[in-house]
Amino acid sequence: MKKTVWTCLLVPLFALLLADCASETIIQRGDGTDTHPNRSMPLPTEEEIWGGSSGQNDPSEPMNTRVNVFRSGDSLYFSWGGDQWFEVWNGQVDGDRVLQARSLCRDPLCLHNSNTCLNVMTQATNAIYRSGNDLYFMAWPDPCHTFVRCSLDTAETTVLFQSTDPDLYGGRFIGRLGNYIYYFYLRELETDDKTMQVKQVTEVFRYHIPSGENVFLYEGERSEEMLLATGKSAELWYLSKSGHLIRSDANLHAKSEVSHAKMQTFALADEQVYYLTRFESGGSGELRRLDLSTGKDELLYENATWFAYDCGTLYYSLYDPMEGFAWDVRDTETGKLKPYTITVSNGNRIFAVEAAKAGSRGTPVTALDGLISDGWVLSSTFTVSHGVFCGCLMRACESEGRHGALNSVRAVDLESGAAVEITREENYWQ
Repeated sequence: MKKTVWTCLLVPLFALLLADCASETIIQRGDGTDTHPNRSMPLPTEEEIWGGSSGQNDPSEPMNTRVNVFRSGDSLYFSWGGDQWFEVWNGQVDGDRVLQARSLCRDPLCLHNSNTCLNVMTQATNAIYRSGNDLYFMAWPDPCHTFVRCSLDTAETTVLFQSTDPDLYGGRFIGRLGNYIYYFYLRELETDDKTMQVKQVTEVFRYHIPSGENVFLYEGERSEEMLLATGKSAELWYLSKSGHLIRSDANLHAKSEVSHAKMQTFALADEQVYYLTRFESGGSGELRRLDLSTGKDELLYENATWFAYDCGTLYYSLYDPMEGFAWDVRDTETGKLKPYTITVSNGNRIFAVEAAKAGSRGTPVTALDGLISDGWVLSSTFTVSHGVFCGCLMRACESEGRHGALNSVRAVDLESGAAVEITREENYWQ
Protein backbone atom coordinates (compact mmCIF):
# COMPACT_ATOMS: atom_id res chain seq x y z
CA MET A 1 0.00 0.00 0.00
CA LYS A 2 1.35 3.40 -0.92
CA LYS A 3 0.08 6.64 0.52
CA THR A 4 0.83 9.96 -1.12
CA VAL A 5 -0.07 13.40 0.17
CA TRP A 6 0.62 16.55 -1.83
CA THR A 7 1.03 19.68 0.28
CA CYS A 8 0.50 22.88 -1.70
CA LEU A 9 -1.22 26.26 -1.68
CA LEU A 10 -3.65 26.83 -4.55
CA VAL A 11 -4.14 30.46 -5.57
CA PRO A 12 -6.71 31.30 -8.27
CA LEU A 13 -5.16 32.95 -11.29
CA PHE A 14 -6.07 31.24 -14.53
CA ALA A 15 -7.46 28.18 -16.21
CA LEU A 16 -5.18 26.91 -18.95
CA LEU A 17 -6.74 26.25 -22.35
CA LEU A 18 -4.35 24.45 -24.65
CA ALA A 19 -6.97 24.18 -27.38
CA ASP A 20 -6.82 27.96 -27.85
CA CYS A 21 -3.02 28.15 -27.96
CA ALA A 22 -1.20 30.25 -30.51
CA SER A 23 1.71 29.09 -32.64
CA GLU A 24 5.01 30.71 -33.60
CA THR A 25 6.85 30.33 -36.87
CA ILE A 26 10.00 28.28 -36.45
CA ILE A 27 13.05 27.53 -38.53
CA GLN A 28 12.87 23.85 -39.44
CA ARG A 29 15.82 21.54 -39.93
CA GLY A 30 15.79 21.75 -43.72
CA ASP A 31 16.58 18.86 -46.07
CA GLY A 32 18.95 17.20 -43.62
CA THR A 33 22.04 17.37 -45.85
CA ASP A 34 23.96 19.67 -43.48
CA THR A 35 24.17 18.29 -39.96
CA HIS A 36 26.20 21.29 -38.72
CA PRO A 37 24.67 24.44 -40.27
CA ASN A 38 25.93 26.48 -37.29
CA ARG A 39 29.49 26.41 -38.63
CA SER A 40 28.80 29.55 -40.69
CA MET A 41 26.21 31.05 -38.34
CA PRO A 42 27.28 34.34 -36.67
CA LEU A 43 27.80 34.09 -32.92
CA PRO A 44 25.23 35.91 -30.77
CA THR A 45 26.36 39.18 -29.24
CA GLU A 46 26.54 39.77 -25.48
CA GLU A 47 23.47 41.98 -25.84
CA GLU A 48 21.52 39.19 -27.57
CA ILE A 49 22.55 36.76 -24.85
CA TRP A 50 22.06 38.87 -21.74
CA GLY A 51 20.15 42.00 -22.78
CA GLY A 52 17.03 42.47 -20.66
CA SER A 53 17.64 39.21 -18.79
CA SER A 54 18.31 38.79 -15.09
CA GLY A 55 22.07 38.66 -15.63
CA GLN A 56 24.53 35.78 -15.43
CA ASN A 57 23.32 32.26 -14.73
CA ASP A 58 23.16 31.23 -11.09
CA PRO A 59 26.49 29.61 -9.98
CA SER A 60 24.48 26.89 -8.22
CA GLU A 61 22.58 26.01 -11.42
CA PRO A 62 24.36 22.66 -12.08
CA MET A 63 23.48 21.44 -8.56
CA ASN A 64 19.95 22.80 -8.94
CA THR A 65 19.55 20.98 -12.26
CA ARG A 66 20.82 17.76 -10.68
CA VAL A 67 17.83 17.78 -8.30
CA ASN A 68 15.32 19.36 -10.72
CA VAL A 69 15.34 22.85 -9.17
CA PHE A 70 15.17 25.89 -11.46
CA ARG A 71 15.35 29.44 -10.09
CA SER A 72 13.84 32.56 -11.60
CA GLY A 73 13.93 35.75 -9.58
CA ASP A 74 12.43 35.02 -6.17
CA SER A 75 10.78 31.77 -7.25
CA LEU A 76 12.02 28.19 -7.34
CA TYR A 77 10.39 25.67 -9.65
CA PHE A 78 11.12 22.06 -8.86
CA SER A 79 10.04 18.47 -9.07
CA TRP A 80 11.85 15.99 -6.83
CA GLY A 81 11.49 12.33 -7.63
CA GLY A 82 8.18 12.67 -9.45
CA ASP A 83 6.36 14.37 -12.29
CA GLN A 84 4.58 17.07 -10.24
CA TRP A 85 6.08 20.57 -10.38
CA PHE A 86 5.77 23.21 -7.67
CA GLU A 87 6.65 26.85 -7.20
CA VAL A 88 8.32 27.93 -3.94
CA TRP A 89 8.90 31.54 -2.97
CA ASN A 90 9.53 33.77 0.06
CA GLY A 91 6.32 35.50 1.10
CA GLN A 92 5.41 37.82 3.97
CA VAL A 93 3.07 36.81 6.80
CA ASP A 94 2.53 39.39 9.55
CA GLY A 95 5.80 41.04 8.58
CA ASP A 96 7.80 37.80 8.77
CA ARG A 97 9.50 36.14 5.82
CA VAL A 98 7.85 32.76 5.27
CA LEU A 99 8.45 30.17 2.58
CA GLN A 100 5.31 29.28 0.65
CA ALA A 101 4.59 26.65 -2.00
CA ARG A 102 1.90 26.00 -4.56
CA SER A 103 1.26 23.79 -7.55
CA LEU A 104 1.66 25.35 -10.99
CA CYS A 105 -2.06 25.16 -11.76
CA ARG A 106 -3.68 28.01 -9.86
CA ASP A 107 -7.29 27.26 -10.70
CA PRO A 108 -8.99 26.18 -7.42
CA LEU A 109 -11.76 24.41 -9.36
CA CYS A 110 -9.41 22.29 -11.45
CA LEU A 111 -9.29 18.56 -10.69
CA HIS A 112 -5.76 18.31 -12.16
CA ASN A 113 -6.67 15.37 -14.40
CA SER A 114 -7.13 17.10 -17.76
CA ASN A 115 -4.59 17.77 -20.52
CA THR A 116 -5.55 21.45 -20.25
CA CYS A 117 -4.29 21.58 -16.64
CA LEU A 118 -0.85 23.11 -16.20
CA ASN A 119 0.05 20.44 -13.65
CA VAL A 120 -0.66 17.75 -16.25
CA MET A 121 0.95 19.60 -19.15
CA THR A 122 4.27 19.96 -17.31
CA GLN A 123 4.55 16.29 -16.32
CA ALA A 124 6.63 15.60 -19.42
CA THR A 125 9.21 18.35 -18.93
CA ASN A 126 12.68 17.93 -17.42
CA ALA A 127 12.99 21.66 -16.72
CA ILE A 128 10.92 24.83 -16.34
CA TYR A 129 12.39 28.18 -17.31
CA ARG A 130 10.81 31.54 -16.58
CA SER A 131 11.35 34.90 -18.24
CA GLY A 132 9.22 37.76 -16.96
CA ASN A 133 5.80 36.24 -16.46
CA ASP A 134 6.22 33.52 -19.09
CA LEU A 135 6.96 29.86 -18.38
CA TYR A 136 8.79 27.64 -20.90
CA PHE A 137 8.44 23.86 -20.73
CA MET A 138 7.95 20.63 -22.67
CA ALA A 139 4.32 19.53 -22.79
CA TRP A 140 2.42 16.42 -23.83
CA PRO A 141 1.63 14.61 -26.09
CA ASP A 142 3.89 11.57 -26.36
CA PRO A 143 6.02 10.35 -27.99
CA CYS A 144 7.13 13.76 -29.31
CA HIS A 145 6.81 16.52 -26.73
CA THR A 146 5.84 20.07 -27.65
CA PHE A 147 7.96 23.08 -26.67
CA VAL A 148 5.49 25.56 -25.13
CA ARG A 149 5.40 29.05 -23.66
CA CYS A 150 2.66 29.91 -21.17
CA SER A 151 1.82 33.43 -20.03
CA LEU A 152 1.01 33.75 -16.33
CA ASP A 153 -0.75 37.05 -17.08
CA THR A 154 -3.14 36.04 -19.85
CA ALA A 155 -3.14 32.21 -19.63
CA GLU A 156 -2.29 32.12 -23.35
CA THR A 157 -0.11 29.21 -24.45
CA THR A 158 2.09 29.39 -27.52
CA VAL A 159 3.57 26.38 -29.29
CA LEU A 160 7.23 27.14 -30.05
CA PHE A 161 8.13 23.78 -31.59
CA GLN A 162 5.87 20.91 -32.59
CA SER A 163 7.22 18.27 -34.93
CA THR A 164 5.17 16.40 -37.52
CA ASP A 165 8.15 14.18 -38.38
CA PRO A 166 7.27 10.56 -37.43
CA ASP A 167 10.97 9.75 -36.87
CA LEU A 168 11.42 12.54 -34.31
CA TYR A 169 10.47 11.88 -30.69
CA GLY A 170 11.25 12.81 -27.09
CA GLY A 171 12.05 16.43 -26.39
CA ARG A 172 14.28 17.55 -23.49
CA PHE A 173 15.98 20.74 -22.41
CA ILE A 174 19.78 20.96 -22.34
CA GLY A 175 20.16 24.26 -20.51
CA ARG A 176 19.89 28.00 -20.67
CA LEU A 177 22.38 30.73 -21.57
CA GLY A 178 20.80 34.06 -20.69
CA ASN A 179 18.07 34.64 -23.26
CA TYR A 180 18.77 31.37 -25.10
CA ILE A 181 17.14 28.03 -24.31
CA TYR A 182 18.77 24.87 -25.72
CA TYR A 183 16.82 21.67 -26.31
CA PHE A 184 17.00 18.47 -28.34
CA TYR A 185 14.92 15.71 -29.89
CA LEU A 186 15.86 12.16 -30.85
CA ARG A 187 15.72 10.86 -34.40
CA GLU A 188 15.61 7.18 -35.34
CA LEU A 189 17.69 6.17 -38.33
CA GLU A 190 18.26 2.76 -39.86
CA THR A 191 18.36 -0.51 -37.93
CA ASP A 192 21.72 -2.27 -37.64
CA ASP A 193 21.34 -5.63 -39.45
CA LYS A 194 23.85 -7.33 -37.15
CA THR A 195 22.78 -6.05 -33.73
CA MET A 196 19.17 -5.27 -34.70
CA GLN A 197 19.53 -2.04 -32.71
CA VAL A 198 18.01 1.17 -34.01
CA LYS A 199 20.59 3.94 -34.45
CA GLN A 200 19.61 7.22 -32.80
CA VAL A 201 20.92 10.75 -33.23
CA THR A 202 20.09 13.96 -31.42
CA GLU A 203 18.84 17.09 -33.17
CA VAL A 204 19.76 20.17 -31.17
CA PHE A 205 17.84 23.45 -31.33
CA ARG A 206 18.18 26.91 -29.75
CA TYR A 207 15.37 29.34 -28.97
CA HIS A 208 15.89 33.08 -28.40
CA ILE A 209 13.36 34.48 -25.92
CA PRO A 210 13.26 38.20 -26.95
CA SER A 211 13.07 37.64 -30.72
CA GLY A 212 11.33 34.25 -30.87
CA GLU A 213 14.01 32.95 -33.25
CA ASN A 214 14.17 29.16 -33.24
CA VAL A 215 17.29 27.67 -34.86
CA PHE A 216 18.42 24.14 -35.66
CA LEU A 217 22.05 23.91 -34.52
CA TYR A 218 23.27 20.44 -35.41
CA GLU A 219 22.70 16.71 -35.50
CA GLY A 220 24.94 14.66 -33.24
CA GLU A 221 25.54 11.18 -31.90
CA ARG A 222 23.20 9.90 -29.21
CA SER A 223 26.20 9.48 -26.89
CA GLU A 224 27.11 13.18 -27.07
CA GLU A 225 25.19 14.12 -23.95
CA MET A 226 25.44 17.57 -22.37
CA LEU A 227 24.74 17.30 -18.65
CA LEU A 228 24.13 19.94 -15.94
CA ALA A 229 24.55 22.77 -18.45
CA THR A 230 24.89 26.37 -17.28
CA GLY A 231 25.84 29.70 -18.85
CA LYS A 232 28.87 31.91 -18.23
CA SER A 233 29.69 35.03 -20.25
CA ALA A 234 28.97 34.01 -23.86
CA GLU A 235 29.50 30.29 -23.39
CA LEU A 236 27.59 27.19 -22.35
CA TRP A 237 29.41 24.99 -19.81
CA TYR A 238 28.42 21.38 -19.20
CA LEU A 239 29.61 17.89 -18.29
CA SER A 240 30.13 15.29 -20.99
CA LYS A 241 28.84 11.76 -20.53
CA SER A 242 32.31 10.79 -19.29
CA GLY A 243 32.21 13.56 -16.66
CA HIS A 244 34.63 16.03 -18.26
CA LEU A 245 33.87 19.76 -18.03
CA ILE A 246 33.32 21.29 -21.48
CA ARG A 247 32.93 24.92 -22.54
CA SER A 248 31.29 25.81 -25.83
CA ASP A 249 30.38 28.90 -27.79
CA ALA A 250 26.72 29.84 -28.03
CA ASN A 251 26.37 28.01 -31.37
CA LEU A 252 27.67 24.75 -29.81
CA HIS A 253 30.36 24.66 -32.48
CA ALA A 254 33.73 25.54 -30.92
CA LYS A 255 34.10 23.29 -27.85
CA SER A 256 37.04 22.72 -25.54
CA GLU A 257 37.73 20.58 -22.50
CA VAL A 258 38.34 22.64 -19.36
CA SER A 259 39.66 19.84 -17.15
CA HIS A 260 40.65 16.17 -17.51
CA ALA A 261 39.07 15.43 -14.11
CA LYS A 262 35.93 13.30 -14.07
CA MET A 263 33.27 15.28 -12.23
CA GLN A 264 30.11 14.35 -10.39
CA THR A 265 28.85 17.95 -10.39
CA PHE A 266 30.30 21.47 -10.49
CA ALA A 267 29.65 25.16 -9.84
CA LEU A 268 30.96 28.26 -11.64
CA ALA A 269 31.75 31.25 -9.44
CA ASP A 270 33.53 34.06 -11.29
CA GLU A 271 36.90 32.57 -12.27
CA GLN A 272 36.58 29.59 -9.93
CA VAL A 273 35.23 26.13 -10.72
CA TYR A 274 34.20 24.12 -7.68
CA TYR A 275 33.70 20.46 -8.45
CA LEU A 276 33.18 17.05 -6.89
CA THR A 277 35.09 14.20 -8.50
CA ARG A 278 33.31 11.10 -9.77
CA PHE A 279 32.63 8.44 -7.14
CA GLU A 280 34.98 5.64 -8.19
CA SER A 281 34.12 3.46 -5.19
CA GLY A 282 31.72 4.12 -2.35
CA GLY A 283 29.70 7.30 -2.12
CA SER A 284 32.29 10.06 -1.87
CA GLY A 285 34.89 11.93 -3.88
CA GLU A 286 37.19 14.93 -3.66
CA LEU A 287 35.78 18.44 -3.47
CA ARG A 288 38.20 20.62 -5.42
CA ARG A 289 38.59 24.17 -6.74
CA LEU A 290 40.04 25.08 -10.13
CA ASP A 291 41.23 28.65 -10.74
CA LEU A 292 40.55 29.40 -14.40
CA SER A 293 42.94 32.38 -14.48
CA THR A 294 45.98 30.53 -13.10
CA GLY A 295 45.15 26.87 -13.77
CA LYS A 296 45.70 26.01 -10.10
CA ASP A 297 43.64 22.97 -9.07
CA GLU A 298 43.52 22.43 -5.30
CA LEU A 299 41.97 19.86 -3.01
CA LEU A 300 39.52 21.37 -0.51
CA TYR A 301 37.95 18.34 1.18
CA GLU A 302 38.50 14.61 0.92
CA ASN A 303 35.62 12.13 1.16
CA ALA A 304 32.95 14.68 0.24
CA THR A 305 29.52 13.24 -0.52
CA TRP A 306 27.92 16.38 -2.01
CA PHE A 307 28.17 20.17 -2.16
CA ALA A 308 26.45 23.35 -3.28
CA TYR A 309 27.73 26.87 -3.89
CA ASP A 310 25.49 29.81 -3.10
CA CYS A 311 26.16 33.55 -2.73
CA GLY A 312 29.81 33.18 -1.71
CA THR A 313 29.19 30.25 0.64
CA LEU A 314 30.19 26.64 0.10
CA TYR A 315 27.87 24.01 1.56
CA TYR A 316 29.22 20.48 1.74
CA SER A 317 28.78 17.09 3.41
CA LEU A 318 31.45 14.52 4.27
CA TYR A 319 31.44 10.74 4.31
CA ASP A 320 30.59 9.81 7.89
CA PRO A 321 28.30 6.78 7.77
CA MET A 322 25.77 6.29 10.55
CA GLU A 323 22.75 4.09 11.07
CA GLY A 324 19.47 5.73 10.20
CA PHE A 325 16.31 3.71 10.71
CA ALA A 326 15.06 0.24 9.78
CA TRP A 327 12.35 -0.59 7.29
CA ASP A 328 11.03 -3.92 6.06
CA VAL A 329 12.64 -5.24 2.86
CA ARG A 330 11.72 -8.51 1.15
CA ASP A 331 14.43 -11.17 1.30
CA THR A 332 15.21 -12.47 -2.20
CA GLU A 333 15.83 -16.01 -0.95
CA THR A 334 12.98 -16.52 1.52
CA GLY A 335 10.52 -14.03 0.06
CA LYS A 336 9.79 -12.77 3.57
CA LEU A 337 10.05 -9.22 4.87
CA LYS A 338 12.91 -8.51 7.23
CA PRO A 339 14.28 -5.31 8.82
CA TYR A 340 16.94 -3.47 6.84
CA THR A 341 18.78 -0.54 8.41
CA ILE A 342 19.32 2.48 6.18
CA THR A 343 22.85 3.91 6.31
CA VAL A 344 23.18 7.69 6.21
CA SER A 345 26.47 8.30 4.38
CA ASN A 346 26.82 12.00 5.26
CA GLY A 347 26.46 11.61 9.02
CA ASN A 348 23.21 13.59 8.81
CA ARG A 349 25.14 16.87 8.71
CA ILE A 350 25.84 19.66 6.20
CA PHE A 351 28.63 22.19 6.75
CA ALA A 352 28.95 25.78 5.52
CA VAL A 353 32.09 27.82 4.96
CA GLU A 354 32.90 31.10 3.22
CA ALA A 355 34.24 30.30 -0.23
CA ALA A 356 37.36 32.40 0.46
CA LYS A 357 38.10 30.12 3.45
CA ALA A 358 37.22 26.86 1.70
CA GLY A 359 39.53 24.07 2.81
CA SER A 360 39.15 24.94 6.47
CA ARG A 361 36.55 23.20 8.61
CA GLY A 362 33.12 24.73 8.15
CA THR A 363 30.36 25.12 10.70
CA PRO A 364 27.30 22.84 10.82
CA VAL A 365 24.12 24.22 9.25
CA THR A 366 21.86 24.61 12.29
CA ALA A 367 18.66 25.51 10.42
CA LEU A 368 18.11 21.79 9.85
CA ASP A 369 18.59 20.79 13.51
CA GLY A 370 14.88 20.86 14.31
CA LEU A 371 14.11 18.37 11.55
CA ILE A 372 17.04 16.14 12.51
CA SER A 373 15.99 16.09 16.17
CA ASP A 374 12.53 14.95 15.04
CA GLY A 375 14.08 11.83 13.53
CA TRP A 376 14.57 12.96 9.92
CA VAL A 377 17.72 11.96 8.02
CA LEU A 378 19.16 13.87 5.06
CA SER A 379 19.40 12.43 1.58
CA SER A 380 22.81 12.37 -0.09
CA THR A 381 22.00 15.12 -2.61
CA PHE A 382 20.74 18.65 -2.00
CA THR A 383 21.08 22.18 -3.27
CA VAL A 384 21.08 25.69 -1.82
CA SER A 385 19.84 28.59 -3.93
CA HIS A 386 19.72 32.17 -2.63
CA GLY A 387 19.78 30.94 0.96
CA VAL A 388 17.08 28.27 0.50
CA PHE A 389 17.97 24.62 1.09
CA CYS A 390 16.11 22.11 -1.07
CA GLY A 391 16.37 18.43 -0.30
CA CYS A 392 14.66 15.18 0.56
CA LEU A 393 14.48 13.86 4.11
CA MET A 394 13.45 10.41 5.34
CA ARG A 395 12.30 8.81 8.57
CA ALA A 396 10.55 5.65 9.73
CA CYS A 397 6.81 5.12 9.34
CA GLU A 398 4.49 2.21 10.12
CA SER A 399 1.21 0.88 8.75
CA GLU A 400 -0.59 -2.36 9.57
CA GLY A 401 2.47 -3.75 11.30
CA ARG A 402 4.82 -3.00 8.41
CA HIS A 403 7.78 -0.65 8.75
CA GLY A 404 8.39 1.72 5.87
CA ALA A 405 10.24 4.87 4.84
CA LEU A 406 8.55 8.26 4.88
CA ASN A 407 10.00 10.65 2.26
CA SER A 408 9.49 14.39 2.61
CA VAL A 409 10.74 17.03 0.18
CA ARG A 410 11.40 20.30 2.00
CA ALA A 411 12.55 23.81 1.29
CA VAL A 412 14.20 25.54 4.26
CA ASP A 413 15.24 29.18 4.59
CA LEU A 414 18.70 28.83 6.14
CA GLU A 415 18.57 32.34 7.64
CA SER A 416 15.14 32.37 9.25
CA GLY A 417 14.64 28.64 9.64
CA ALA A 418 11.26 28.92 7.89
CA ALA A 419 10.40 25.67 6.13
CA VAL A 420 7.74 24.35 3.79
CA GLU A 421 6.94 20.74 2.94
CA ILE A 422 6.43 20.20 -0.77
CA THR A 423 5.59 16.50 -0.94
CA ARG A 424 5.22 13.63 1.52
CA GLU A 425 5.14 9.97 0.56
CA GLU A 426 5.07 6.72 2.54
CA ASN A 427 6.88 3.80 0.93
CA TYR A 428 6.41 0.14 1.87
CA TRP A 429 8.05 -2.88 0.27
CA GLN A 430 5.46 -4.85 -1.67
